[in-house]
Amino acid sequence: MPVCWFSLDEEDRDQETFLRYLLLSLRHRLKRLDPGIELPETMATGSGSADASHIVGQVITALHRDVGEPVAIILDDFHSVDGCDAVSQLVNLLVLRLPPNCHLILCGRTKPSLPGLLRLEGQREVAIIDASQLAVTVQEITRYYSQIHGVDLDDEDAKKLAGGRS
Repeated sequence: MPVCWFSLDEEDRDQETFLRYLLLSLRHRLKRLDPGIELPETMATGSGSADASHIVGQVITALHRDVGEPVAIILDDFHSVDGCDAVSQLVNLLVLRLPPNCHLILCGRTKPSLPGLLRLEGQREVAIIDASQLAVTVQEITRYYSQIHGVDLDDEDAKKLAGGRS
């Protein structure tokens, strides 16, 4: 499965920048993606909100038409752009309209505030993995150090490594 990874930062709060790098990420891994999808000149002048939605629509259509295999699109550090209405609107379009072969993965420090995500969550079409599910237990740490490093940790040391969690 091709994975299109886009690491976001504060500069991606601009629609044009966001779309430019999203397209680069997709084209890097999906060579068959329609090469005719271009950012219009009007985006640079600041009048491109409708253009941006149109570009996302073209991307969604191209993913449906040109890419038959499963694909993962990862937007990493989503918290960097979450709350930016211009970019959130575009990501919300992706959330709601991506074809079934596309899996959108939003990674960040906070749960994204996207209306489409709430709808999918209500329909049980989204998986949310939070810090509690990623945390390791004292037993897992003890087993890891024993099996991988040949070191027998006592529970107190393993608990320190687990951040005080049991």
